[in-house]
Amino acid sequence: QVVLFGDAQRTCVVAFLLRGMLWPFKWQHLFVCAPWPPEELQNVPLVEAPFPFIFAFGETAMLQHFWGYQNMYDLPENIVACLLRDRWVVINEKLKTSGGLTGKTLKFPPFVHSELRSQIKEARSALRNEHGLLETVQKVQDAIEAAMGKLANIVGRYAQSKVEAEAARCKAKDVDDLYERSCREAENEEKFLAWLQKEPAFGSVEQAAFYKSFYQTQCFMDRLYEEIHSQANAWVLRNSS
Repeated sequence: QVVLFGDAQRTCVVAFLLRGMLWPFKWQHLFVCAPWPPEELQNVPLVEAPFPFIFAFGETAMLQHFWGYQNMYDLPENIVACLLRDRWVVINEKLKTSGGLTGKTLKFPPFVHSELRSQIKEARSALRNEHGLLETVQKVQDAIEAAMGKLANIVGRYAQSKVEAEAARCKAKDVDDLYERSCREAENEEKFLAWLQKEPAFGSVEQAAFYKSFYQTQCFMDRLYEEIHSQANAWVLRNSS
């Protein structure tokens, strides 16, 4: 759950960049991007919602005006809040995912984080040197898509390993049979972590909390099922000719 505050142009740009970070994953969430909350939502306790969301609003004063919170620090612990005008990001110290990821460790694994951070710094420098805003946004968007592509590749390789293992272990009747068998094998967090430790991308034991949290998301599971179905279909086609 993310809430952004600042001038309308900046918050909207960042909000759409955050949405861009989802590709090629899927994430069902409420998205509201406006200088002021729409009238029909002004009396709704939006920031207390139990579902995922990205909100991009104007000044933080609306927190108290509409929802009774004095400032960003008083928001529920599961919310990541950002005041873009002053580059403040507030992550509650009590935030902790079910996979063990905390507010202090809330970042990508090193093989994704380092390059993404470097590219974003270059984009910021270009913006200060009077490069166009749209050009800078595109650079950041491209960097984010590349970073998420790396995570998607992990899911794809994991799916492929499960399909190949199931195909070798027993003779599948058809695509659906191989898909179901592979899904049952893949739907195990410990098996995923055990497989991941053999991968160069794993990094270190300290990254386990990220991968455990990642595995438990809707984004991961939806992508996993898509990859397994694609891999199962490809395997059946290769072996039916």
